[in-house]
Amino acid sequence: PLSGVVDIEFDSRGGVTSSKSAFDLAPGTLLFPDYFSQVIHVAGGKLAFDYVPLNKTFNISDSHVVVGEQRADVKGSIKPNWDERGQVLNYEVKLSAKNPAGPARNELGEELTVDAVDFDGVGHIEEQKLQINDLVVRAGSTGVLLNGEITAGNESAGMKIAGRLKDTS
Repeated sequence: PLSGVVDIEFDSRGGVTSSKSAFDLAPGTLLFPDYFSQVIHVAGGKLAFDYVPLNKTFNISDSHVVVGEQRADVKGSIKPNWDERGQVLNYEVKLSAKNPAGPARNELGEELTVDAVDFDGVGHIEEQKLQINDLVVRAGSTGVLLNGEITAGNESAGMKIAGRLKDTS
């Protein structure tokens, strides 16, 4: 569940001059296609973004989400790109999520969770494709860097992924 406020200012011709939004995330469940992710149970959070008409970008800031007992501070941007008919062709996405407390640890002091995820990619609407320019997942000094694409299919997704590992054991 999502509730919040959207403030939009218009010019005399009806064009948007500025927009600010803030939403509270109540406990709930995020569902994804089976091939992409398991169900994610969200304990709560906040989503805040501004629309910048000059470059037609939604900037995400001062946001966080809590999954289980782990908090992730989120920032980034989403920029839709339109064709001449005014339909969205694709959207450029840059997101960064970081656990401000760092990774959780077990009783032996071993890191248990991811403490940072950075994503840079493009979602192509008509092609039903997610282009991954960079996906970096870190837990302490361990990291995974991926790039490639995920394409929707009738019964399953097509994936073409390349990656590098750092400090894995």
